Amino acid sequence: MPVKPSVAEHSGAEGSLSPVRKTVSSLLVLAESLCASKEISGPAKSMFKELVLRRDAAILSAGEAYAESDSSAQKAIKLRALQDLLEEKTKDVYEDLFSQCDLSLGHQLASKDVDAFKADGTNTNSMVYGEVSFSAFYEVLREAARGMGKLHKFYDLGSGTGRAVFEAVLAIDCDIFVGVEVLPSLHAAACDVADRYVKQVEPLLANPPLLRLYNGDMLATQYDWSDGDLVFANSTCFEQSLLLRIAQTAEK
Repeated sequence: MPVKPSVAEHSGAEGSLSPVRKTVSSLLVLAESLCASKEISGPAKSMFKELVLRRDAAILSAGEAYAESDSSAQKAIKLRALQDLLEEKTKDVYEDLFSQCDLSLGHQLASKDVDAFKADGTNTNSMVYGEVSFSAFYEVLREAARGMGKLHKFYDLGSGTGRAVFEAVLAIDCDIFVGVEVLPSLHAAACDVADRYVKQVEPLLANPPLLRLYNGDMLATQYDWSDGDLVFANSTCFEQSLLLRIAQTAEK
């Protein structure tokens, strides 16, 4: 929660602000400005403002360094440093969100479900558990969204425990985020993470998006993702036949 200013932050003059409170005020304005110019995303703006209100020393320092830069070259350097710091702080929130659902648990849950599907005679060759690397995927998301207009829907096909979905929520501006996962235990784990998200992360966002998680076949008609603006599939282990069906659906 935002930290209330202490009495020590007030200057002696009636109605005037201390240097710390002036910095906080100017950085809150800066957050809005950087978001309006597309230098940071809406979620990053919310993170920036929350950390400023908490008097996070690293964020205050990075924000001031950017604001006080004289040349355009220096501003570009300081902006990149601020963006990197916001990504680092976002990663901290993300990792805390998944603190009770690590990769080891995901592998265990996936193995259990795959064994059950095999027992029923289902082809499980494409049901290989894998997750995204936060830093790499964060950059992919930001680059993918950079040249696009307002995004309405993001889809993750084979969303597992929800890691890609929730990272996207924290990285880009979009109205609706959808995950579709065929393995029921992974889907249930993602729903548990969603509960944590609602309690811990959603209150930090100025405009929380809609979040939808489904358990089922990504190519089933009820999970039509043809209206997606940005569609992700961690497909390195998908069979060629599945990749072809995804490509055919994407062309519609």
